[in-house]
Amino acid sequence: MSNKESFHIHGNDLSLSTLNYIDSKVLKRQLNINSFRILDNQTIVFAADIVAGSFLMLATPSGVVNILAEMPNKDIKKNIENIRQVDVFFLINKDIYFLSSALATSAAIHKITWNKIINIVNNIPVTIDDIEFITNGNSFYIIQSGKYHGYIITNQHKYRSDSGAYDIYVIIYSLGKEIK
Repeated sequence: MSNKESFHIHGNDLSLSTLNYIDSKVLKRQLNINSFRILDNQTIVFAADIVAGSFLMLATPSGVVNILAEMPNKDIKKNIENIRQVDVFFLINKDIYFLSSALATSAAIHKITWNKIINIVNNIPVTIDDIEFITNGNSFYIIQSGKYHGYIITNQHKYRSDSGAYDIYVIIYSLGKEIK
């Protein structure tokens, strides 16, 4: 599952170093992990949900930190609900991307910069203004190398004027501009 030395599988669960946070931390909080990414051999970022809502969290050998919880908002671009599918752009600064609910036909792709994540360690919470809306999409992948490194491949729901709706994969620049 990983080439990182401090990660191992415990039963069907992912464990970090000697701290099995799946069993000892996450289950105590009754969290259901729906997506995760390994940042390095000491850190995992993951999306999880409970009955009360969903969260974006950071796990290290010293514990689990809540990055952000749901932030309902009437503005679709600022609405953070049903947090899921986490990905990280490694090449520059470990920016964290995730999906949240938005429109009836599409989710929203959002980004939080690594600097904002580090602020959490200093007890500075993430605010709605720290979360950047990138584009709509129902899934995504961040290209890690090559000509389009840092660009996002996403599946978007679109409409033709004469023949109805369709889903298509597009390449998006990290600022939300469609390339191909």
